[in-house]
Amino acid sequence: MFRLYIVIVFSIAFYSIGIGADENDHSIKKLNEKKRIEDPIERDTQLIWQYNYIVENLSRNMDARTNAYMDTLLQLAETSSWTSAMPFYYRAKGRYHDFRGDSAEALDYYTKSIEGYKVANGDLKELAFSYVLKGFLLSNSDLNEKTLEVFEEGLPYARAAKGKNSLCLILDWYGDYYFYGLDSIYDNEKALDYYLQVKEILPQINYKRIIADNYAGLAGVYGRLGKEELAEEYFTIADSISIANNLPSVRWGLYAEKASQLEKQGRHKEANKTYLTAKKFMDLLTHIELKSRLEKELWGNYKNLGDYKNALLHYETYVEMENKMATAEVEIKYNELQTKYDFVLKQNEIDDLQEKNQRLLAYFLFGLLSLLSLFTILVSRKNLQLKRSAKHLEEKQKEVNFALIKGEKEERKRLASELHDNVNTKLAAIKWRLEAVSDEVSLKGKRVFKDTIDMMNDIYTDVRNISHNLVPGKLEETGLLAAISDHVVRLNTAGKTQFKFSHTGVDELGIADMKYPLYNVIFELMNNIVKHSNAETANIILKRKKDNLEISILDNGKGFNPNGRTAGIGFQNVKSRISALNGQVNINSEEGYGTTINIQIPYASERIVITQGQI
Repeated sequence: MFRLYIVIVFSIAFYSIGIGADENDHSIKKLNEKKRIEDPIERDTQLIWQYNYIVENLSRNMDARTNAYMDTLLQLAETSSWTSAMPFYYRAKGRYHDFRGDSAEALDYYTKSIEGYKVANGDLKELAFSYVLKGFLLSNSDLNEKTLEVFEEGLPYARAAKGKNSLCLILDWYGDYYFYGLDSIYDNEKALDYYLQVKEILPQINYKRIIADNYAGLAGVYGRLGKEELAEEYFTIADSISIANNLPSVRWGLYAEKASQLEKQGRHKEANKTYLTAKKFMDLLTHIELKSRLEKELWGNYKNLGDYKNALLHYETYVEMENKMATAEVEIKYNELQTKYDFVLKQNEIDDLQEKNQRLLAYFLFGLLSLLSLFTILVSRKNLQLKRSAKHLEEKQKEVNFALIKGEKEERKRLASELHDNVNTKLAAIKWRLEAVSDEVSLKGKRVFKDTIDMMNDIYTDVRNISHNLVPGKLEETGLLAAISDHVVRLNTAGKTQFKFSHTGVDELGIADMKYPLYNVIFELMNNIVKHSNAETANIILKRKKDNLEISILDNGKGFNPNGRTAGIGFQNVKSRISALNGQVNINSEEGYGTTINIQIPYASERIVITQGQI
């Protein structure tokens, strides 16, 4: 009953083994230590291992930096004399595709990794782990016979390796294979044997999720074998470890299996309570397929309890979730076909067998073709509606983006004109009047007049600078790059923070439609560095990469918490401007380690096109 549940849960547990974002950044900082190793082979070995470790975990988190580190890993592997260098790259590339659902590409790279480690006579631990990755990829595609072949080949390497993580994962999969009947082969005794083998290895395993999962498996198999005391003992241990290490997916599987066993024993009330406990843990997860299956089990449980009101509620929720997965309609059509087929079979028992069989075949084929045609029409019509809605929304978004960019520029020009033509003119007039009467007042009054005139000069200069920054002359005359360079020179003259500005492959014509909002964003971020970061140096980098403009702003200042309330308010304006250009902003900062801000914006071909004349 819970075959699919637990296979998915175990896959979640396996693929979530790794490091968090903070530790990942810490690992990246370790690269500088590795680069200082004098021995070239030792340096290559340490660097390649570290890059592989970082790339695999960046891939898991879908981090935008993955490709850059992957390219560096390839360059190191191709130039290194270490024979295990390329297998490390192949495995990292396999995980990259694996996490993105590219099964064929992932399988190919995992196979290359295994072959490479064998030729290199490399670390058995790394070879065994490549077998594990390949095996789980096949298992998640329901290719269990192929998985058995891969694990049978990799098991000797896993047993011989110093690290026992891979051995633990392979043996645990064997236990699941027999416990959950992955090929409809149920054998609780064999499952128990494999789970016990894993239990012996656990003192050498550091991953709490695998430990908790193994105890959960033991609890389940002992429960099926009728050994309730042992089942309860391991259930308690697995639950305690899961609570201590915040493992809701393991607790979900643990309680779901126990509820299933109680249901089979006719203990429906206890099963209901346990199902509802499992549902609490499921609410912490995002896997709709698991949630759908649990709603189905609760539907059956409430029917057994005679509570048809709750049974109906859970059935409706189950159907709704199945609809979201686009499977409910197919299932209904299949049930209709099955009902018609059964009816015709009964008629066939009464009438002439041969004649009715021919009629049955004709009815069945006609009904099948009709339903398939109807289903195809419905799906096509729904897809067409969705495409039209998406296109309409896209057009509306383009209009909004255009209005934001155009409106902001016009408003800036108006404000700059008001400040220059009205406010500054009036300030100059007041200054001239004060200067005209200053000679006619007393000595004390002259000092007051002089201080007042100096303050008027400062205000005049401030207003002039504000007017200039609203619509910079350089931006109008020579474009974005020159305007940024000009602002960098002004800030460096102040001496507080020294800026460096560089650009690669950036075409002024290609970014002409967005130069104003980009200048405002970069201007605001540079001024933030000067005001708040206490940084000695900062870099502004613009680079074109394929169809994207990439902007990186880095400083070595004191850093801050990007999730804090103050930071959220400070960067809201920047994010709004970039969003209006269909771009993305990624802020990475840590107290004491400076700040890195990465911005990606599509070039005009990928974004609303606004010509110079339109703005």
